Amino acid sequence: MTRCVVDASVAAKWYFPEQDSDLALQWMPAGQEDRREVAAPELIVYEMGNLALRKVRLGEVDETTAHTVLSRFLALPVRMIASMAALDVGCRLGVTYHDAWYLAIAVELDTILVTADKDLDKLTRGTPFAEHVKLLADSEAQPGTGR
Repeated sequence: MTRCVVDASVAAKWYFPEQDSDLALQWMPAGQEDRREVAAPELIVYEMGNLALRKVRLGEVDETTAHTVLSRFLALPVRMIASMAALDVGCRLGVTYHDAWYLAIAVELDTILVTADKDLDKLTRGTPFAEHVKLLADSEAQPGTGR
């Protein structure tokens, strides 16, 4: 089984076409029979809801579409995880608690965090956390092939 953590920068691309959406779809869990285990902090629900609301306010989607996106996201088999280590990660790296929470889960599960956040990728380079971060733009291999 392939295990990964995805952040909202990747999950958003599952529903809203933008650069690297095709790559992001490789990391989307397809259903209960899927051989991927995708995890995220509970925070991702807030972030996806906030994104949908922002897209409605900007006139990019209507309310019906926003509701559909959020319902489909909530129906995915994404394992929601809390992490006490996020504060430590944030202190060590100087990143936001949001980013630290995603990264802490990847470390705890001994897997990768797939992100489109180039700043987070840069901040982790040369640290023990670097092996747990995979920049979406660099993810040419299928998720089933490991790190």
